[in-house]
Amino acid sequence: RTSGLRQTRFKKIQADRGVHEPRNLLRDMPVRWSSTKIMLDRAVGHRADIKQFVCELEREETNEEKRDALSLLHITPLEWKNALRMLELLQLADDAQIAFSAESYPTLYNAVPALTLLTSAWTLRLDDPNFVEFCPALEIALEKLSEYREIVTDSRTDAYWISMVLHPEYKFGAEFREFWGAQTDQLKSAMEKIVRSHGSHYSGAILTATTVSGPLREVAQATDLGRAAYTTATTEASSTEHWRVEYERFINTHYDIHEDMTLTRWWGMFASQLPTWGSLAADYLPIMSSSVSAERAFSSAALTLTKRRNRLKGDIVEALQIIKCALRNDLLTREPAPSSVVDADLVHEDSDEDDG
Repeated sequence: RTSGLRQTRFKKIQADRGVHEPRNLLRDMPVRWSSTKIMLDRAVGHRADIKQFVCELEREETNEEKRDALSLLHITPLEWKNALRMLELLQLADDAQIAFSAESYPTLYNAVPALTLLTSAWTLRLDDPNFVEFCPALEIALEKLSEYREIVTDSRTDAYWISMVLHPEYKFGAEFREFWGAQTDQLKSAMEKIVRSHGSHYSGAILTATTVSGPLREVAQATDLGRAAYTTATTEASSTEHWRVEYERFINTHYDIHEDMTLTRWWGMFASQLPTWGSLAADYLPIMSSSVSAERAFSSAALTLTKRRNRLKGDIVEALQIIKCALRNDLLTREPAPSSVVDADLVHEDSDEDDG
């Protein structure tokens, strides 16, 4: 009850200074990501309100011993400055987490760049005199990032670097080399072997993009120039391993991807031109880089499995979740197939038009 009264008082202090939507302070939770950062962010934004709140409690307290205890709650300017510095450190970690955490699209390709940037940012602040009080904590944090780096660079784990190669703006570029360094050439050779292995399933598809196809082929062969061009293209494609042609096409071609376009959608557009790479994208990109989507799935399933539906089998629950996701995200874009229901609706619409 006392806590409720104090919350009301704290909101009243905000309302008196013209805040339209007064808010309470927050407490961090070990099981929620970035909760400490969010807690500090809220507190820093209400520094004046917190000061007035403590002053009012101290002024109204009649017991001298309790009043002295309340006076210790005043936050000094130096403590607020340290809170701001800690908030800066936590904000860096939060930005890195957001970079490779998403609910509805893949972000594994951002895990390595985010890890690299966070390591660099914290290392710079480790040598900054303004963060000297945080050095012990930063050293522990950097040790943990080093452990993550060992996991990422483990030879048995290829998902991280392959997902970066599958990004048309990363591939084996500067961001890739910054992290893997001398391993880049070795990983290039490994990537060639992987594409060659997958390319055996798409040996004929690559000819579509390298030769004249469809009705134009007959027109091209009808002229000497067209016949020469067609023969040359076919010979070149036949003399070169198909996987090699596709491999070099993707690696050596500059592609742009719009900032609002997800990587899965981009590969959906280019899968027909790069079938082997598209197959790899379908295998690797769905790998989750964080547990955000899984946590949301469990939370959503808890809403689906009510007390009246708690005996549903796993496959039924999975189907319900997929349907719910498709409906809420407007993924059901295909026209309905012919059926008696559709025919009845069309007849009903025609009759309404005739009556009108």
